[in-house]
Amino acid sequence: MAVTVSFPLPARGAIYDGFEVVDEKGQAIGAQVDGGSAHWVVSLAPSTRHTFQVRYRTRGTSSWTYRPAATGGAVIRDFVLEIRSTARGIDFSPGSISPSSAGVSGAGWRGTWEFRTLVGSAPISLELPQKTNPGPLAARITFF
Repeated sequence: MAVTVSFPLPARGAIYDGFEVVDEKGQAIGAQVDGGSAHWVVSLAPSTRHTFQVRYRTRGTSSWTYRPAATGGAVIRDFVLEIRSTARGIDFSPGSISPSSAGVSGAGWRGTWEFRTLVGSAPISLELPQKTNPGPLAARITFF
């Protein structure tokens, strides 16, 4: 049976470098991106389970949000999300789902969200560390 899988991209207007979808064998799957989502068609037999990995790098954003369920909630089974960042000091947005495990990974950070059965509509949302803007402080110092 042919099934269309849809993966909503977390932010409109963001840059997704190295975007790819791979199957459980590590084979690339041709995905089309339009309307803020990636879509691909796969052939699945009834009662079988398949894993897909969506990989990309992004930059220039101050936050990242993924909503695993539509507003109003849903049941999501066997959900695993791993995020790796080159930055440390990751914080979580209020009301978002905290990772199942998180910590330092090399020079950066890694977090994993893993749920056997997840019921809800809360997002997974990260606040990335920001460089301090010296402008207001520098303006006050030079004023005197």
